[in-house]
Amino acid sequence: MDKRQLAWYLYWRAEVRQCRFPDTGLDYVTLYATELINGFGMSSVVDGYEQLMGLWLNYRDRMPPL
Repeated sequence: MDKRQLAWYLYWRAEVRQCRFPDTGLDYVTLYATELINGFGMSSVVDGYEQLMGLWLNYRDRMPPL
């Protein structure tokens, strides 16, 4: 990931954490899901589950591979 991609990812992830879901690439969604699955950026297992569900619910129509 280059600096521009990292800057976008960090911006996008901050937006998602505020329940705003801007258009992005599947790779960014997958990376964030992987972080959550591995326990990064969540306060509890339930919080991680809710964040994963939020990703899926908000991107499933835009990204059929999800």
